[in-house]
Amino acid sequence: MMSASTITSPILDNDIESNNKKNEYESLPKLKGILVKPPTKDESNRNSERMVALCMYLIIALFCFPLIFCDYYYAINNPRCMQQKLHISLTMRDYLIVNAILGTIFMFVTFVVFARVDFRNFDEDSNLIVFFKCVNILASAFSVAWVITGGIMYWGEMDKSLCSTSANDYIMATLIIKIIMTGYITYNRSNRKSINTATI
Repeated sequence: MMSASTITSPILDNDIESNNKKNEYESLPKLKGILVKPPTKDESNRNSERMVALCMYLIIALFCFPLIFCDYYYAINNPRCMQQKLHISLTMRDYLIVNAILGTIFMFVTFVVFARVDFRNFDEDSNLIVFFKCVNILASAFSVAWVITGGIMYWGEMDKSLCSTSANDYIMATLIIKIIMTGYITYNRSNRKSINTATI
Protein backbone atom coordinates (compact mmCIF):
# COMPACT_ATOMS: atom_id res chain seq x y z
CA MET A 1 0.00 0.00 0.00
CA MET A 2 1.06 3.58 -0.72
CA SER A 3 1.93 5.74 2.25
CA ALA A 4 0.42 9.15 2.97
CA SER A 5 3.69 10.86 2.23
CA THR A 6 3.77 9.48 -1.32
CA ILE A 7 0.19 10.65 -1.89
CA THR A 8 0.65 14.23 -0.65
CA SER A 9 4.09 14.83 -2.19
CA PRO A 10 2.74 15.93 -5.61
CA ILE A 11 0.53 18.50 -3.88
CA LEU A 12 3.50 19.87 -1.95
CA ASP A 13 5.58 19.97 -5.11
CA ASN A 14 2.87 21.97 -6.89
CA ASP A 15 2.70 24.45 -4.00
CA ILE A 16 6.45 24.89 -4.02
CA GLU A 17 6.50 25.39 -7.79
CA SER A 18 3.69 27.95 -7.67
CA ASN A 19 5.47 29.87 -4.90
CA ASN A 20 8.67 29.90 -6.93
CA LYS A 21 6.81 31.24 -9.99
CA LYS A 22 5.16 33.90 -7.85
CA ASN A 23 8.53 35.00 -6.47
CA GLU A 24 10.02 35.09 -9.95
CA TYR A 25 7.08 37.19 -11.18
CA GLU A 26 7.44 39.64 -8.31
CA SER A 27 11.17 39.91 -8.94
CA LEU A 28 10.61 40.93 -12.58
CA PRO A 29 11.01 44.69 -13.30
CA LYS A 30 7.81 46.65 -13.54
CA LEU A 31 6.72 47.18 -17.14
CA LYS A 32 4.84 50.35 -16.31
CA GLY A 33 8.03 52.36 -16.11
CA ILE A 34 9.06 51.07 -19.54
CA LEU A 35 5.75 51.53 -21.35
CA VAL A 36 4.75 54.89 -19.79
CA LYS A 37 7.90 56.99 -19.72
CA PRO A 38 7.69 60.11 -17.56
CA PRO A 39 8.35 63.41 -19.36
CA THR A 40 11.96 64.52 -19.40
CA LYS A 41 13.22 67.97 -18.44
CA ASP A 42 13.66 68.95 -22.09
CA GLU A 43 10.08 67.96 -22.89
CA SER A 44 8.78 69.96 -19.93
CA ASN A 45 10.78 73.00 -21.05
CA ARG A 46 9.49 72.59 -24.59
CA ASN A 47 5.90 72.43 -23.36
CA SER A 48 6.34 75.56 -21.27
CA GLU A 49 7.87 77.36 -24.26
CA ARG A 50 4.88 76.36 -26.38
CA MET A 51 2.51 77.75 -23.77
CA VAL A 52 4.39 81.06 -23.68
CA ALA A 53 4.36 81.21 -27.48
CA LEU A 54 0.63 80.50 -27.52
CA CYS A 55 -0.02 83.33 -25.04
CA MET A 56 2.07 85.70 -27.15
CA TYR A 57 0.17 84.71 -30.27
CA LEU A 58 -3.17 85.28 -28.52
CA ILE A 59 -2.04 88.78 -27.52
CA ILE A 60 -1.00 89.54 -31.10
CA ALA A 61 -4.26 88.12 -32.43
CA LEU A 62 -6.32 90.22 -30.01
CA PHE A 63 -4.53 93.31 -31.28
CA CYS A 64 -4.55 92.49 -35.02
CA PHE A 65 -7.97 90.88 -35.50
CA PRO A 66 -10.07 94.03 -34.82
CA LEU A 67 -7.94 96.01 -37.28
CA ILE A 68 -8.29 93.32 -39.95
CA PHE A 69 -12.05 93.16 -39.43
CA CYS A 70 -12.46 96.95 -39.57
CA ASP A 71 -10.31 97.20 -42.71
CA TYR A 72 -12.59 94.73 -44.49
CA TYR A 73 -15.72 96.36 -43.07
CA TYR A 74 -14.98 99.96 -44.10
CA ALA A 75 -13.55 98.92 -47.46
CA ILE A 76 -16.76 97.11 -48.41
CA ASN A 77 -19.53 99.10 -46.72
CA ASN A 78 -18.66 102.69 -47.70
CA PRO A 79 -18.13 102.64 -51.48
CA ARG A 80 -18.86 106.35 -52.12
CA CYS A 81 -16.04 107.31 -49.79
CA MET A 82 -13.59 104.48 -50.37
CA GLN A 83 -13.75 104.38 -54.17
CA GLN A 84 -13.00 108.02 -54.86
CA LYS A 85 -10.91 108.60 -57.96
CA LEU A 86 -7.51 109.89 -56.92
CA HIS A 87 -4.47 111.03 -58.88
CA ILE A 88 -2.70 107.75 -58.16
CA SER A 89 -4.10 104.50 -59.49
CA LEU A 90 -5.28 103.39 -56.06
CA THR A 91 -8.34 104.00 -53.93
CA MET A 92 -8.73 103.92 -50.18
CA ARG A 93 -10.69 100.70 -50.68
CA ASP A 94 -7.59 99.11 -52.26
CA TYR A 95 -5.46 100.42 -49.41
CA LEU A 96 -7.69 98.94 -46.70
CA ILE A 97 -8.10 95.58 -48.46
CA VAL A 98 -4.33 95.25 -48.88
CA ASN A 99 -3.95 96.08 -45.17
CA ALA A 100 -6.47 93.38 -44.25
CA ILE A 101 -4.81 90.77 -46.49
CA LEU A 102 -1.35 91.56 -45.11
CA GLY A 103 -2.68 91.41 -41.56
CA THR A 104 -4.23 87.99 -42.22
CA ILE A 105 -0.96 86.71 -43.70
CA PHE A 106 0.96 88.13 -40.75
CA MET A 107 -1.28 86.33 -38.25
CA PHE A 108 -0.94 83.03 -40.14
CA VAL A 109 2.86 83.28 -40.43
CA THR A 110 3.14 84.25 -36.77
CA PHE A 111 1.09 81.22 -35.76
CA VAL A 112 3.27 78.90 -37.86
CA VAL A 113 6.46 80.39 -36.41
CA PHE A 114 5.27 80.07 -32.81
CA ALA A 115 3.96 76.54 -33.43
CA ARG A 116 6.88 75.06 -35.38
CA VAL A 117 10.12 76.97 -34.73
CA ASP A 118 12.35 75.69 -31.94
CA PHE A 119 13.66 78.94 -30.46
CA ARG A 120 16.35 77.13 -28.46
CA ASN A 121 18.12 76.18 -31.70
CA PHE A 122 17.24 79.42 -33.48
CA ASP A 123 20.69 81.00 -33.04
CA GLU A 124 22.37 77.88 -34.40
CA ASP A 125 20.35 77.78 -37.64
CA SER A 126 22.06 80.34 -39.88
CA ASN A 127 19.71 79.76 -42.82
CA LEU A 128 16.68 80.51 -40.67
CA ILE A 129 18.31 83.69 -39.34
CA VAL A 130 19.10 84.92 -42.86
CA PHE A 131 15.55 84.14 -43.99
CA PHE A 132 13.96 86.05 -41.12
CA LYS A 133 16.29 89.03 -41.60
CA CYS A 134 15.43 89.24 -45.31
CA VAL A 135 11.70 89.00 -44.60
CA ASN A 136 12.03 91.63 -41.86
CA ILE A 137 13.84 94.08 -44.15
CA LEU A 138 11.35 93.63 -47.00
CA ALA A 139 8.33 93.90 -44.70
CA SER A 140 9.71 97.03 -43.00
CA ALA A 141 10.46 98.75 -46.31
CA PHE A 142 7.02 97.95 -47.67
CA SER A 143 5.32 99.07 -44.44
CA VAL A 144 7.04 102.48 -44.55
CA ALA A 145 6.13 103.01 -48.21
CA TRP A 146 2.56 101.80 -47.67
CA VAL A 147 1.94 104.03 -44.63
CA ILE A 148 3.27 107.05 -46.54
CA THR A 149 1.00 106.18 -49.47
CA GLY A 150 -2.03 105.91 -47.19
CA GLY A 151 -1.25 109.26 -45.55
CA ILE A 152 -0.93 111.00 -48.92
CA MET A 153 -4.18 109.45 -50.12
CA TYR A 154 -6.16 110.39 -47.03
CA TRP A 155 -4.80 113.82 -46.08
CA GLY A 156 -3.76 114.97 -49.54
CA GLU A 157 -6.34 113.78 -52.06
CA MET A 158 -9.50 112.33 -50.50
CA ASP A 159 -12.68 114.34 -50.09
CA LYS A 160 -13.44 113.56 -46.45
CA SER A 161 -16.96 115.02 -46.67
CA LEU A 162 -17.99 111.95 -48.66
CA CYS A 163 -17.01 109.65 -45.78
CA SER A 164 -18.93 108.92 -42.62
CA THR A 165 -17.64 110.12 -39.28
CA SER A 166 -16.72 106.62 -38.14
CA ALA A 167 -14.82 105.94 -41.38
CA ASN A 168 -12.88 109.20 -41.07
CA ASP A 169 -12.07 108.52 -37.43
CA TYR A 170 -10.96 104.96 -38.12
CA ILE A 171 -8.72 105.79 -41.08
CA MET A 172 -7.13 108.76 -39.31
CA ALA A 173 -6.55 106.79 -36.08
CA THR A 174 -5.01 103.78 -37.82
CA LEU A 175 -2.75 105.98 -39.96
CA ILE A 176 -1.51 107.88 -36.91
CA ILE A 177 -0.86 104.63 -35.01
CA LYS A 178 1.00 103.11 -37.98
CA ILE A 179 3.10 106.25 -38.48
CA ILE A 180 4.08 106.27 -34.79
CA MET A 181 4.87 102.54 -34.80
CA THR A 182 6.87 102.79 -38.04
CA GLY A 183 8.87 105.74 -36.70
CA TYR A 184 9.50 103.96 -33.40
CA ILE A 185 10.68 100.75 -35.09
CA THR A 186 12.91 102.67 -37.51
CA TYR A 187 14.40 104.69 -34.64
CA ASN A 188 15.14 101.58 -32.58
CA ARG A 189 16.70 99.84 -35.55
CA SER A 190 18.98 102.77 -36.31
CA ASN A 191 20.01 102.96 -32.63
CA ARG A 192 20.76 99.24 -32.61
CA LYS A 193 22.92 99.56 -35.71
CA SER A 194 24.84 102.51 -34.22
CA ILE A 195 25.45 100.56 -30.99
CA ASN A 196 26.68 97.52 -32.92
CA THR A 197 29.06 99.62 -35.03
CA ALA A 198 30.35 101.37 -31.90
CA THR A 199 31.10 98.07 -30.17
CA ILE A 200 32.94 96.79 -33.25
